[in-house]
Amino acid sequence: GKALAIARWVTDNVEYSYDFEEREAAGDDVRTVYAALKNREVVCEGYARLFDHMCKLSGLETIYVTGMAGGDNHAWNMIQISNNWYHVDTTWMISPELFYRNFMMPDAVCFSHEHMIALNSVLLIRLDTIIAKFRKQHRLICISIILNQLMNLCRVFRMIQSTIKCLRFF
Repeated sequence: GKALAIARWVTDNVEYSYDFEEREAAGDDVRTVYAALKNREVVCEGYARLFDHMCKLSGLETIYVTGMAGGDNHAWNMIQISNNWYHVDTTWMISPELFYRNFMMPDAVCFSHEHMIALNSVLLIRLDTIIAKFRKQHRLICISIILNQLMNLCRVFRMIQSTIKCLRFF
């Protein structure tokens, strides 16, 4: 789908900036969408921000996530597909042998890869999930109430029909 095509484009067209400390000391940008598109060389933050930006432009629901991975500060994304959240780490996907291993990871898989989400990211994701569940439950409650009302109306209608039939005999 769209998410896979975007991840493929990002990993095929943007290089990791292994000398980012020297580049940043020299005033180069290695962390933004602009840098990813202009220089085609960024760190994890640039990869994650570019993937997030492109997904949002494509109508996909994504979140830019920060935390730790492999003992270092790290950034990646989460994407919502069919009301479920998955992790996408385009930085780690630049390795062809790790591409699919780091795409659409459920929590258990992501966290087994040494990723740890910062608290603020978790709160955003969990709050969004809670709101979505409430909306779904609220809709179900409303549908249930409407169905009960319809059943009551059907009973009343049947009673009226019976009464009319009875009145015809008089």
